[in-house]
Amino acid sequence: RASASPAVTRCASGDAATPGGVGGALRRRFSRASPRARQSTSRMSGIMHTITRRLSTVLHLAPPRPESLTALPRAMPPAKAKPHSTGRLPGVSTAAVRETILADGQPLFRRFAADALSAYDFAATQWFADPEVTCMSMSYVMPTPKDVPDVAKKLISMPPSIDTKAAVWFSVDDGDGHLTLKERFHSDGVMYGDQFIVEVTVDFAADTEGGVAVRQWVDVIWTKPLPWSLSLLTSLINKRVKDDSVSKFPTLLRLLTELTESV
Repeated sequence: RASASPAVTRCASGDAATPGGVGGALRRRFSRASPRARQSTSRMSGIMHTITRRLSTVLHLAPPRPESLTALPRAMPPAKAKPHSTGRLPGVSTAAVRETILADGQPLFRRFAADALSAYDFAATQWFADPEVTCMSMSYVMPTPKDVPDVAKKLISMPPSIDTKAAVWFSVDDGDGHLTLKERFHSDGVMYGDQFIVEVTVDFAADTEGGVAVRQWVDVIWTKPLPWSLSLLTSLINKRVKDDSVSKFPTLLRLLTELTESV
């Protein structure tokens, strides 16, 4: 016992008189341990290695949450505003709509971008679940519409294609299954495109006839209003966005009907 204490002290201080320093002392202790102790230590080391390897794999595969999906408010329909579009999904439940929205590969959003907007290079993140909302982000490239008014062409230059990004989230009322979906779009590479966002709200509620009533609102939110001299352009953008949403609403209903049939 008297000789053990100096040996520990030397190992702790890395004394040159102790071959191998701390590592050497630990290896000698391990070699003097009983076979059962060595077996237990080796098994524990293997388990920890496996856990670490699998955790590293999971963390490597799980993409980081985009900054655009932080602090999103609970999705709710506008309190008083009249919807721009209304429709109905017969023989469908809000639960089926939710499953369609969450389907792997985002077929609803992917197909709407392709069918309604002729978009390509679609990409989307996984869904992230919070207590109040479930959210994801997506992006795609869409060709610039060919029917842009001449007056708008004189005020801004239009590229051949538009890069679009969107934050998408929804909330569900657990009481009646009421579901509200929101999409917030912004475009890159377009003059003044960084000064406004387009927010689409789609509300799904069970109706008395055994289907789902669908209402849609579209708002252009100017984060930095255009100068007074461009007030005409502001009006054109507001009108064009809302008119386009109304014209493409039947495509949304068609896709929801097709995709919920397989749920």
